[in-house]
Amino acid sequence: MKRLTSNAILAMRKKFIYEPAKRIQVADNVDVAVAGGGPAGIGATIGAVRVGARVALIERNGFMGGMGSVLMAFFGGPPPYTSGIAKEIYDRMIASGTAQPIDGLRERR
Repeated sequence: MKRLTSNAILAMRKKFIYEPAKRIQVADNVDVAVAGGGPAGIGATIGAVRVGARVALIERNGFMGGMGSVLMAFFGGPPPYTSGIAKEIYDRMIASGTAQPIDGLRERR
C-alpha cells in the first residue's frame, strides 16, 4: 500500500469553483493591493508607500478607519499606549482640526 504524503492529502481536500471566462477591466496597475481600510490596512498602506510601492487601498464602506473610527468617536482618542502609525495619524488629525478629543475623557483614563 502506498503511503500518502500530507501534501497529497491536502490536494485531495481542495475544492474548486469554476466560472465562465470573463472580461474584466483593469482599474490600475499597482505593486500592492490592500484589502480593508481599518487600522491594519491603513498601516500596511502607509508602510508600503513609504518604501516606494504603488498601492491601492480598497475599502468596502464609505469611510476609513474600522474600529479606529469607533475608538475616536466614542472614547475621544486612542488609548494612551498607542504608538507608531496609529499615533501619528491621531496627532495629525488633531493638528489639522479634522478631529478633536472629547474634553475630560483623556484625563479620566
